[in-house]
Amino acid sequence: MTIQTVPQDVYRRHEREWQMLREAIAKSQKKTDEPAYTPPKDRHTDSSKDIRQ
Repeated sequence: MTIQTVPQDVYRRHEREWQMLREAIAKSQKKTDEPAYTPPKDRHTDSSKDIRQ
């Protein structure tokens, strides 16, 4: 039984793409120390204003 392997050029291209992705993620994380999502400040915390009541 033979084991099918990925051609070397495909493997290297895949590795390059992943490396570029890892570098881009690391670069973007260094730029921003702020969270990815910030909730709006004008949200109503008072449940009495809920329209379903």
